[in-house]
Amino acid sequence: MQVYIVANVSHKEKTQGLCGDFNSVQADDFRTINGLVEGTAVTFANTWKTKASCPDVAQNFEIPCSLSVENGTLSSSLKTRTYV
Repeated sequence: MQVYIVANVSHKEKTQGLCGDFNSVQADDFRTINGLVEGTAVTFANTWKTKASCPDVAQNFEIPCSLSVENGTLSSSLKTRTYV
């Protein structure tokens, strides 16, 4: 599942959470509620659970093209081309 959030510029530098902090600094978008910056999206998302009893999302290192039909199609197309 993918969710896209579009925030008005009036919210710049006033947000925090699963959608980042909207301050134009990508390096700190995975900041937890405790102020630590996590290294992966999965570990970051697990810190924002609303119920401690919820199971953690498993760290999954799947092949990226298998996660998206569009990525798989583009990848297959690019693999058949000759580049000079």
